[in-house]
Amino acid sequence: MLRLHRMDDVIYKEVSKISKRAKCGVSRTRAIVIREMARGCSLKDAARTAGVSPQYARSVVRGFNSFGTASFPPAFRCGRPPKLDDEACDMLRMVAHQTPKGLDLPWTTWSVSKLRDVVLQLEGFPKVCKETIRQGLHRCHISYQATKTWKQSSDPEYRSKYARIKQLYARCPHRSAVVCIDEFGPLECRPYHGKTWAARKQVPRLSATYHRTEGVRHMLAFYDVHADVLGGSIYKRKRGEEFIEFLADVRKLYPRQVHLYLVMDNFSPHKRIDVAQWASKNNAELVFTATNASWMNRIEAHFGALRRFALEGTHPRNHEELADQIEHYLYWRNRHKRDPKLQAEVGKIKVA
Repeated sequence: MLRLHRMDDVIYKEVSKISKRAKCGVSRTRAIVIREMARGCSLKDAARTAGVSPQYARSVVRGFNSFGTASFPPAFRCGRPPKLDDEACDMLRMVAHQTPKGLDLPWTTWSVSKLRDVVLQLEGFPKVCKETIRQGLHRCHISYQATKTWKQSSDPEYRSKYARIKQLYARCPHRSAVVCIDEFGPLECRPYHGKTWAARKQVPRLSATYHRTEGVRHMLAFYDVHADVLGGSIYKRKRGEEFIEFLADVRKLYPRQVHLYLVMDNFSPHKRIDVAQWASKNNAELVFTATNASWMNRIEAHFGALRRFALEGTHPRNHEELADQIEHYLYWRNRHKRDPKLQAEVGKIKVA
């Protein structure tokens, strides 16, 4: 039967002090086991008081009988050195950045096991398991991601248009304003699904719609780039007539002597003759983005935040309620331009 060696009062006081004041939790736990054993408790009772198993308590007693209080601090070890050094990581990165087809292999994408089979054939690469390969990819900041598409503009004036818009975004001309114009919609009176906090398996449900009799609406929106102000109006249609009416409302927000640079895409109502005539009469200039390059219009990034904060998780019953939701968001947005959550949502969409 395992017994604790007898100790004098000096050692007992030292053990009691360690059990109460030691900064290391392991030392305190081991000292509690010895303290309880010294008070006459059984091994099981001492283990229960310290919150450890009887097997662990036995090892603590054996260590104390052999080395005294020097056995309380844990013996920390540095662990096994990494098997993939910097040279091996560079080799792994070189292979992972190539496609299997580029190495004349019959696959289109890498898996960890396939990548391991290839790198093990390289001279000087250590024999490692799949988990070590996965950790090496993590060290190289390489992760498994979905591919994305990118549509390059075929506009012959792409470079000049992009340079012009970037110049306006970088610096607003004197006594002028740079305003981005675009359409948002169509807007329907339907459930807009989103995410919310709720009890498990008790997510609030949005009622289904079998017949949508309210029709659709279109929001014509503007964004003042340098003032960082977002606004808009809702119309039943988005023809040239409604567009000119909307531009007239935007023109009223600025003094007549302020020249407006209106950045917009190549939607057909934007390029009507009467729209150009209106611009020439109202101290405004139409600045068109390149073809298939809507990302040049900075208002595109703010539509994602509008959908996220004003529509998701709601079910407006009519267009008046839908318009109130959007108006309430615009009121909040223009007064909290630097809100971190708003900035994060806007930053998800890459624009010029």
